[in-house]
Amino acid sequence: METILGELYELCHLPKAEEEPHPMNQRLMVSHNVLSVVFDILSTETDVQLSEKYHQTVGVLKKAVKLLKALTMRYEDVQNQVFNNLDTLLRVRLVESDLALALKEVFANNQELCLKILPKQISKIVSLVADSQEKAPEFLELLAC
Repeated sequence: METILGELYELCHLPKAEEEPHPMNQRLMVSHNVLSVVFDILSTETDVQLSEKYHQTVGVLKKAVKLLKALTMRYEDVQNQVFNNLDTLLRVRLVESDLALALKEVFANNQELCLKILPKQISKIVSLVADSQEKAPEFLELLAC
């Protein structure tokens, strides 16, 4: 699964330019329900203590979050879908740092979504900042969006 997620990630951006999205491939993946699969992977309950011993679980979660970030890059429809699943995504563990960066991609330069965020979601992010200060300082960057 890690390999497949990695290959899909590579298709989401232009060759040798990870910061430049490949809009055609992004749209193809979304139309073929790749985003739904990523949400399914990330919404699966994982036992943090058990999963820390199994690097494959962490690897799959990391690749899924990386693919999520690549799919959201400059793609407003996907950003809206990610926003609609924000409560579920804020419960993801083991890959907090990567998740914060992916969520930052959703809110950066998207004032409409920034204005839609609920106080309970902000509170959850602040809680994640407090709980993951050393492990995931990127949540502070997310709050800055």
